[in-house]
Amino acid sequence: MQLSSLNSDSEILTDPPHIPMPSLSKISSSYEKSSTLEIFCNLFKSFIGIGILSLSYGYKESGIILANILIVICSFFTYWSMNVIIKIADHLNIRVTSISQLCYVVLGKLGLHSAQLNVMVLQIGVCAVYVSFFGTFFHNVFCYAG
Repeated sequence: MQLSSLNSDSEILTDPPHIPMPSLSKISSSYEKSSTLEIFCNLFKSFIGIGILSLSYGYKESGIILANILIVICSFFTYWSMNVIIKIADHLNIRVTSISQLCYVVLGKLGLHSAQLNVMVLQIGVCAVYVSFFGTFFHNVFCYAG
C-alpha cells in the first residue's frame, strides 16, 4: 500500500499502539533522566548555535546569492523530509516519540542502530565545530589583544 492511498478514514485506528524500544544498554538505566528544558537547551545549543556560528562564514565563502539559494534548497529538503517522516508514522498508525523509534519500527534493529549512529556522528561534528571555533576565537583574542 502506498502512502498516497491513505486518504480513507476507514484505515486509521482510533488509538495507535505504543511501540516498545529494545533495551540497548543496562548502563543507561542508572543515569538520571534529562528534563524537557535540558533537552531543549541542548538541542538549541547544538543546532541553532552551530548554524549561527557557521552561517556568516558560509555567506563569506559562497556569496550572498548562492548562499540564499542554498538556504532555500536546504529548507525545502528539510521540510520535505519532515513531512515524509510524519506520513510514514501516520501510515503505520503508530505513536512514536523519536526518529530512532520510527527507524526501529520501519527497519528493525538495523534502522535503530543507523539512526543512533547518525545522531552520534552529528554530535561529534557539533563538538568539533565548537572546539575549532572557540580555539580560533580565543587564539585571536589573546594573541591580538595583549
